[in-house]
Amino acid sequence: MLLQSESNTDAGMKCRFCYSGPKHNLPDCKVFKKALRKDRWRHVKRYGICYKCLSPTKHDRDICPAPACDKNNCGQAHHRLLHYEKSSTGNDNTTGLHESSEREPTTEAQQVTHIKENNRQVLLKVVTVQIHGPIGTVTTAALLDDGSTVTLMNSELAARVGLRRHRKTMRVRGAWDTNELECDSEIVNFTASNKDGQLFTLTAHSVSDLNLPAQDTSNLGISRYGHISQIKNQLNLEYYKPQLLIGQDNYHVLLPLQVLEGKPGEPFATLTPLGWCLHGCTRTQSINCLLHSTLLLSSNHCGLDTEKEDLLREIHEEVRRSFAIDSLGVTAKPRGNSDDLRAQAHLEKTCKLIQGRWYVGLPWRDSNAKMPNSFTYAMSRLKGIEKKVKADVGYASRYKERIEHLFQNNYAKQVVDISWSPRTWYLPHFGVDNPNKKKLRLVFDAAAKFQNVSLNDYLLKGPDLLVSLLNIE
Repeated sequence: MLLQSESNTDAGMKCRFCYSGPKHNLPDCKVFKKALRKDRWRHVKRYGICYKCLSPTKHDRDICPAPACDKNNCGQAHHRLLHYEKSSTGNDNTTGLHESSEREPTTEAQQVTHIKENNRQVLLKVVTVQIHGPIGTVTTAALLDDGSTVTLMNSELAARVGLRRHRKTMRVRGAWDTNELECDSEIVNFTASNKDGQLFTLTAHSVSDLNLPAQDTSNLGISRYGHISQIKNQLNLEYYKPQLLIGQDNYHVLLPLQVLEGKPGEPFATLTPLGWCLHGCTRTQSINCLLHSTLLLSSNHCGLDTEKEDLLREIHEEVRRSFAIDSLGVTAKPRGNSDDLRAQAHLEKTCKLIQGRWYVGLPWRDSNAKMPNSFTYAMSRLKGIEKKVKADVGYASRYKERIEHLFQNNYAKQVVDISWSPRTWYLPHFGVDNPNKKKLRLVFDAAAKFQNVSLNDYLLKGPDLLVSLLNIE
């Protein structure tokens, strides 16, 4: 089905924003330039326009050659007409931080290389420690970062324990960015202890608004990993929001004393002087599996600005229209073929209720079918079962109990006349042990082939009587 939003051909020759001719590029549109920033963002998101070049041509924004935003030295991957000023509150707080391309000889550049990959569940080295200061002791989580050359502490944590500080300028550089961020920090000397009360002396830079990645191990399912189940009582499986990052400048508390390794894809457990920590990949759903996504929209504003609220409403409307289009022509009732209709008619015609039990005739594909004599094949299968029964006394008793169950409940009867006819088929059987139910299940093998045919080949399969998910209300 082809859906076209504009029926006339002249619409394609006009600007989609101002709808006035002659056609012009979006950055040159006078109405677009005068529009509110939220209206510009709503327009480019609605029509899938590239944020960097504002071109309606579909392409990957990551490889778009258009320059980044140059307004107020922004440098973000969007056009300057979409520029927005970062909020002065929350996680975007940049107070005290500014880019610097000059290097001061007295300031050492510190490397912090924590990298988070969004499509994988990876645990970082996080331990619970106690921070001791002149006015008290605070329990917090510490991130052990082997890729950092500096130890960082949240300034609020330092103030809570009353640590004395002296100022020092620090430069921070990431993994790829060639520029450096310069910020004011304060050097603090403090004492940390592990669960056993062992004390360690550390030095750190106290910085404001330290936003380290949170880690939640409360639903990890520690019983799935046999190699770390023995130390589960020594692990703190809970939600962490580290307030302290310990780098290589305090390696004496990062030193691995013991490492427990599991199967590929399972987390490691490392014993450090500060205690046990879990890190590495955890078992997650395979990326090759079909994933289902759900969009959850909340009516609570939660501090969102008007632009974000409008964007959520726009997304909600787009998703609603998408589902409405996808459901066109969908029906829960499948179209039956001739064989299914024959099988269903045969079922209704031959089923009888006799003394509380239903009897149904076999749905033959061909009422005049002639079947080969499968007696020799069925006997060879039976002899194989007898050998297994003689070798395993427990299996023999369970098999005998199932056979007697059939006769006691009149599900089967002994055949006296074993003469063969073209409509006779000897059905082999075998037993399957269910370890969960600790009971043998008897299987009559209608799929067993003799001379390249089986009993199932002579019978109609019948319709699928399972209820479709689309038909469940």
